[in-house]
Amino acid sequence: DKRVRQAVYHAIDIEAIKRSVMRNASWPSGTLLSPYLNGAPNSLNKRLLPYDQAAAKKLLADAGYPNGFNVGMQCPNDRYVYDEAICLAISSMLARVGIKTNLTIEPTARWSVRLNTNDVSFYIVGHAGLPMADSYGLLKDVVHTRTQREGALNAGRYSNPKFDAYLPRIAAEIDAAKRNKLIEEAVALEREDISHVPLHQQPITWAARKGIQLAQAPDNQMRLWLVRAPAK
Repeated sequence: DKRVRQAVYHAIDIEAIKRSVMRNASWPSGTLLSPYLNGAPNSLNKRLLPYDQAAAKKLLADAGYPNGFNVGMQCPNDRYVYDEAICLAISSMLARVGIKTNLTIEPTARWSVRLNTNDVSFYIVGHAGLPMADSYGLLKDVVHTRTQREGALNAGRYSNPKFDAYLPRIAAEIDAAKRNKLIEEAVALEREDISHVPLHQQPITWAARKGIQLAQAPDNQMRLWLVRAPAK
């Protein structure tokens, strides 16, 4: 029921997560796409629904859940920046509108098996759009209906045939402006349908001794041949 998805969106205070969990080291997002990915429609990169507990409760009541409901929530504790703390915060926020989560927090090795076998109810997931640094890869992996080739991270089983129809067109389009327009239309469609609740873009944080020069790659991988140390 879309009203339940809307209620969940209203219930999550993304700015509070940025302030209290991420220590202001995150960028709240209005879409699933980083604004730095090729083709990302930055005009849509603003929160769709405001944080509003009263609106969340009303939507739940309208959807037939005046007293809320219970749901499982599965999260990793070593995959994303402050992932366990994010899940605890979201669980608390959902409880305030009547959605009680049975929280399971576990290492990525076990959590990823759950994702691959659809053994999740409510979960967090991230995607860097790599290796292409392009919007298409994320949309294909996270939003497209799960098949043998698409939807690898769509463990929530979201399915929208209208959205799916955009992906072959995006893949085949060679005109950049036309391709970006198709991406924008696809994102607008799934965003309005609330396929997921976008939270934020997390930082890549590295530390280096003074004098060390290095190239920080978007895939968070260290290339030692790009590191320069001062001569002794």
